[in-house]
Amino acid sequence: MRSLSLALSLLLLPCLSYGSDLFWEAGASLSLINTPLYPGSNQNQQFLLPLPYLKIKHPLIEIDQGVRAFIFKNPKLNLNISADLGFPVNSDDSRLRNNMPDLKTVVQIGPSLEISLSGHHNSQTEWRFDLPLRMAIASDFKETENIGWIFEPRLSYHSRRSVQQNLNFVMESGLRFASREYHAYYYDVADAFASSERPAFRTSAGYNGFFSDVGLSWRWHKLTLFSFIRYQNLNRSQFINSPLVEKHSYLLAGMSLIYVFALNH
Repeated sequence: MRSLSLALSLLLLPCLSYGSDLFWEAGASLSLINTPLYPGSNQNQQFLLPLPYLKIKHPLIEIDQGVRAFIFKNPKLNLNISADLGFPVNSDDSRLRNNMPDLKTVVQIGPSLEISLSGHHNSQTEWRFDLPLRMAIASDFKETENIGWIFEPRLSYHSRRSVQQNLNFVMESGLRFASREYHAYYYDVADAFASSERPAFRTSAGYNGFFSDVGLSWRWHKLTLFSFIRYQNLNRSQFINSPLVEKHSYLLAGMSLIYVFALNH
């Protein structure tokens, strides 16, 4: 997510730089992520990612750990653009997907309606109900394809720092639903790739799973430590009987150390 946020930040910063309400920070980050090869895989992959860091806060857009571009905004109701990112997978690294097509980097982007149930976007604490609907695009930078959509209704709690040195806390839980094309990209087995150990399989649109996230960030002057953990349960999903699914629940975790060397408050 951070690399996608950085790319969007660099594109949008010149457009926003003349606004008097612009806040930005620039620095460097080192992130460690441990994640399954894909949801349902029993194999994990780890990433150690040294990346530039750029944070933007503006009445029209916020980019930090994620992306929020406001289309409509009031104290209790926001309509914005949200985004997410899925890592690529070399199928030769997967026992279950061996000799199948590789999974490309998947970028998700689309509108999200945010409803504040208690507090508001700039308050120290906020309970919020989010309704993001995103289109998924798979790309290896040579070819790009639309692989459907994802809908993620979620309830979240936000505790925000009131001073520069303090703790931020985010907790959210929700359900995921997706189109048949999205499920098929990860879990279908075409006849050409079927075997006695991997029978042909065709999934359908509908329920994708339950997830629950916790994120913490602690800031001390120019240093920020960010960590997160996600639990996901795939039971009763439309693809649960796919031969490419061997694990029905899993944890995804990561942490980042960020150093800010320039800022504009």
